[in-house]
Amino acid sequence: MWSRAARACAALVLAAILSACATAPVDRRGWAQMQIDAGGRPLQAGLRTAASGGEVLVVVLEGDGRAHDVRGRPTRDPTPDHAVGRDIALAWPGDDVAWLARPCQYVRRQDKACAPPAWSRDRFGAAQIDTMAAGLDALKARTKARRLVLVGWSGGGVIAAVLAPRRTDVEALVTLAAPLDLSAWATATQTTPLAAPPIAPRPEVVQLHLLGRRDRVAPPAALAPGARMLAGDRGAVEVWDAGHACCWAAETQRVAGRLHDLQTRLAGR
Repeated sequence: MWSRAARACAALVLAAILSACATAPVDRRGWAQMQIDAGGRPLQAGLRTAASGGEVLVVVLEGDGRAHDVRGRPTRDPTPDHAVGRDIALAWPGDDVAWLARPCQYVRRQDKACAPPAWSRDRFGAAQIDTMAAGLDALKARTKARRLVLVGWSGGGVIAAVLAPRRTDVEALVTLAAPLDLSAWATATQTTPLAAPPIAPRPEVVQLHLLGRRDRVAPPAALAPGARMLAGDRGAVEVWDAGHACCWAAETQRVAGRLHDLQTRLAGR
């Protein structure tokens, strides 16, 4: 049986954790969902309540969600039916891990800037990039992290690759099934080209770009050449036995281990 003082102490500790995470209820996995202010726009995010306040925060960026219906028309709400990026964040090893949804996902009704072009033809446009950049700043401020590892699945990988060279706090970039070469992707999949800011290589950022051998959404044969140009001498591009959504979350421990090996090797140069 706990003493009254012990119960009070435990309550204070729990209150401090919840306050630090801001928040919505903490689920059984120790994961707190919240909305953060990203330059005046709301973004849905998640954060482990066990986050230690370490110097490096891993942030997983969500994919495009339900951008189009089965006929190719923009949807009314881009919130994903199954948030693969969040699954990856939940499986990522360590405590200092966060997840960041894309603009208008989960918060369409609260965000007056939300309209179908924002998650369809303009999903990689300047407004969306700026909002995601502000979201990263908000997560850094919340966790007191100084540096970031950006992990992006699918379209989230495109956002991560655009943001990484624009910031001085990104030490590593990981993309999973990401169409980094949007022109080659549009040609290979016979879809309408999407505009995006140029992705500039940055040699000091360790890069790991993974594509799926069975991926028909982001076919590796079309996308690997562009990924290799972006990765440069310090990066790695690999094709794993995976599809587009399946099964990157199940491979997360292996992905994190591969990134660690790459960082260790490059640090020893």
